[in-house]
Amino acid sequence: MNGRKGDRSMEGLKGFICSFLGCSENCNRELAKCYTEKDTLAGDLNDANIRVEYLESLLSHPPPPELEYVVEKDTEWVQTVLADFKANVIRLPLGPEFRLTNKEGFIKFVAWDWVDQFEYRKSFMCGNFAISFKAHADQYGINQVGVVLDYQAGHAYNLAVFPNRDIMLLEPQNDQIWYWEDKDLPFYVLEGAVVII
Repeated sequence: MNGRKGDRSMEGLKGFICSFLGCSENCNRELAKCYTEKDTLAGDLNDANIRVEYLESLLSHPPPPELEYVVEKDTEWVQTVLADFKANVIRLPLGPEFRLTNKEGFIKFVAWDWVDQFEYRKSFMCGNFAISFKAHADQYGINQVGVVLDYQAGHAYNLAVFPNRDIMLLEPQNDQIWYWEDKDLPFYVLEGAVVII
């Protein structure tokens, strides 16, 4: 066997091991250094996980309020309510069954939810707030919340459908809730908006 070919194969194997272990490219000359770097990274990751657990314990969130009133409706019912609504929205259905609470239960959930505490930034904007609020509501057990993509307004927010067929809008960045008819603002045009619910 040619010595040069064997050297290249060994270098390639060392490089593969370093890459597999997640070490820097510089360690492929000294494999022992690669193992040391890997141990350091594992220790740093463990320390980070401990810090996250500690911070989560400092900022514990109270349990969600109990749902005292819940009714079940199907997707056709939601479609009919949206069709009867004064704004002409385009619905993208998410599922066949819906669990809805009344306004009192919904307001308790909104007060408990913490999406409005998130920081607005380039990587987390109005659409992210709306999607996060919907996800929290779904996890809570009420999927009566839709995500509104209001292209005319250049904004995203939430819409909630109630068992009595009322529809309210919610701004997830500050937890404001209102009837669409009561709010004449350029950020909430709703006419022709896409509603994912």
